[in-house]
Amino acid sequence: MRVAIAGAAVLCLVAVQPASAAWQTSNQGNAAAKAVTASVPGGLTCVKSTGVISWTAVAGVPEYEVYWSDKDQGGQGTFTVVTGVTTTSYTVTGKVPLRAKIRSVAGPWTSTQSAEKICS
Repeated sequence: MRVAIAGAAVLCLVAVQPASAAWQTSNQGNAAAKAVTASVPGGLTCVKSTGVISWTAVAGVPEYEVYWSDKDQGGQGTFTVVTGVTTTSYTVTGKVPLRAKIRSVAGPWTSTQSAEKICS
């Protein structure tokens, strides 16, 4: 009876797949777990006349990626990306923004979704 139970336990261990992460990073090194939530910023506004894009801060998120486009194209236009923004607003100069998107960045992690807005 013990042989059958031991054999079943080994079979269960072999059949289990290794764990995978729900996020990715290209950084290498020793792992130290720290809970970080890179949530989607809320309260996104975009004003064509001033070029100001603003949003509500996400607690614990040190920076943001701002995406803006001066083309409408039914949501398919190319975006200009501004990285490393540490405030909750960005001003587009020399162009008129028609659409804006914001993503949270916490170290090597970036929110998988973004807030998007048609500028008014």
